[in-house]
Amino acid sequence: MSLKSTMNVQNVNRRSFLTGCASAATAAAMGVIATPTASVARTRRPLASPAVARAPHRLKDVRTIRLTHQATGDRFRGVYSESGRYIPEVMEILNWTLRDVNVDEVRRMDPKLIDALSNLQNVFDLDELIVTSGYRCRATNERIRRRTGRAAKNSYHMHGMAADVYSYKVGPRRLARAAWTYGAGGVGYYPYNGFVHLDVGPQRRWRG
Repeated sequence: MSLKSTMNVQNVNRRSFLTGCASAATAAAMGVIATPTASVARTRRPLASPAVARAPHRLKDVRTIRLTHQATGDRFRGVYSESGRYIPEVMEILNWTLRDVNVDEVRRMDPKLIDALSNLQNVFDLDELIVTSGYRCRATNERIRRRTGRAAKNSYHMHGMAADVYSYKVGPRRLARAAWTYGAGGVGYYPYNGFVHLDVGPQRRWRG
């Protein structure tokens, strides 16, 4: 399997990102396109019924995900799991894509969250999901909590277990219903902000 990989990054601390170019090359061989933008400076540490939509692909030989981070323009397109095994080098790239962009801090994202996002993408055959928030460090989460009152004090975002997403193709109401049906733990529907919160904690749902 081969696929061209574009890594147009300027002034990125490569050592903290993927422990050198070898990992990026390995990821490319696995079928990945990841395109962080030049705005990245550094990293500190490496609801219509879903019945009308297409059912998600269950775990088979290959699983893919297509994400774009709204704040940075960083894009990921590729295979992240093969034969039931998560690909470590690719998961590192996803960790970077879903980092706390306020401080360029990276945390290991829960693979089950990536599965939940992949399921949601496949339900509607989406070209991509737009991420507004992935991992959050404690300081970022507290700032959001004080400003908006919407972030939980011990948010799953802080543990790499949550993401806020939207799609240009499907509205947040339909995304929320599909996410609930196809296995996300917590699902928050935010109609006025136009996004859906997904996490892989206990099952619960709410409207923000």
